[in-house]
Amino acid sequence: GRGYLPSEDASVHITTPESLSLHGMYRASDKLNLFGDITWTRHSRFNKAELVFENTKNVVNGKSDRTVITPNWRNTYKVALGSSYQVTDPLQLRAGIAFDRSPVKNAGYRMNSLPDGNRIWFSLGAKYHIGKNHVLDAAYSHIHINDTVYHAAASTGNDVDSKGASSAKFKASATILGLQYTYKFE
Repeated sequence: GRGYLPSEDASVHITTPESLSLHGMYRASDKLNLFGDITWTRHSRFNKAELVFENTKNVVNGKSDRTVITPNWRNTYKVALGSSYQVTDPLQLRAGIAFDRSPVKNAGYRMNSLPDGNRIWFSLGAKYHIGKNHVLDAAYSHIHINDTVYHAAASTGNDVDSKGASSAKFKASATILGLQYTYKFE
C-alpha cells in the first residue's frame, strides 16, 4: 500500500557534458616524444537528474513518483603531461601524470553515491612490436582521489528519497590495468 515494490520500471533523462581539448606533441629527439593535453569540460550541463518511477509512493509530505538530484556541478579542466621513449626498435616505454579537477563545488553539493574529489593520475605503459604485424600494449594507471567529506540537510519530504540529515568522510583511489593486442592486416 505504500507504493514500494521489489521491481518496477523507472526512467531518467540526463544531459551529459561536452568537452574541448587541446593536445600537443614535441619530438625532443629521435627516441623521445613529449605530450601535453588541456581539456575543459562543461559539467554545469548536468544540473538536474529526475528519476521517475512507474508507481507513486508514500513520502513524508504526501505522494511522489520521482527523486530529483541537483548536483550543481561546476565546469572543470584537466591538465596532463606525458612522454614516450623508444628504447629499442620493438620496445617503447610511456609515462604520464595528470591533474583532473572535480566538478563538485563543496561538501554540501557532494553526492554520497558519487563522492568525487580532485584527482591526480600516474600512468606507465609499454608498447612492443612482435614482428611486422603484431603489437602488444600494456598500461597501468593509479588515480589518487583527494579525501572528501559529504554533508546533507534533511530532505524536504517531497521526493521518494526522503531522508534525514547525514554526513560522511570518503577515502578513494582507483587502479586501471590495460592490455591490448593489435594485428595489422596488409
